[in-house]
Amino acid sequence: MALAILLGIVGGVGLALITDAMEDHIAGPQDLELGMSIKVLAMVPHALKGTRHDIATASLHQRFSELTEAFAGLRSMLDSSQYKDRSKVILVASSVPEEGKTITSCNLAIACAKNGQRVLLIDFDLRRPRLVGIFPMPPEGRGLLDYLSSPDADVSPTELAYATECPNLSVIAAAR
Repeated sequence: MALAILLGIVGGVGLALITDAMEDHIAGPQDLELGMSIKVLAMVPHALKGTRHDIATASLHQRFSELTEAFAGLRSMLDSSQYKDRSKVILVASSVPEEGKTITSCNLAIACAKNGQRVLLIDFDLRRPRLVGIFPMPPEGRGLLDYLSSPDADVSPTELAYATECPNLSVIAAAR
């Protein structure tokens, strides 16, 4: 009986260690830095409460929130001499819907604009455009989809950008 208990414990611990070693997903920043040699620039907290609009504009309206501080830290890291030359154009992408691309891009754009940088935020999600819900487009405004669908029309790319309530931040929405 004692031998069976001992073998059960050793077998269970061994199985747990093997399962942990075979883990195929990223559990934290250390998995990226050690396993894949990728530098983590910032950790952004998961916002559980609030609408998409409120969370996406947190850097504009919530001065000292944890989310605002995280994006200010990321902006500072991108402004550092180590990354300054490589951070003129930033792409926020994901392979899965609802991972926070819009929230991340909006807050990072707001953080950069509040730092005095001129920022143009472009919504390239033509299937599910979200920026027009965050930064309302003027009634006469046209979107990127309007421009791409009729390139010979009388719309210049400069007419697509519209100013937001955040100084130094302009937006080109995918569609109305």
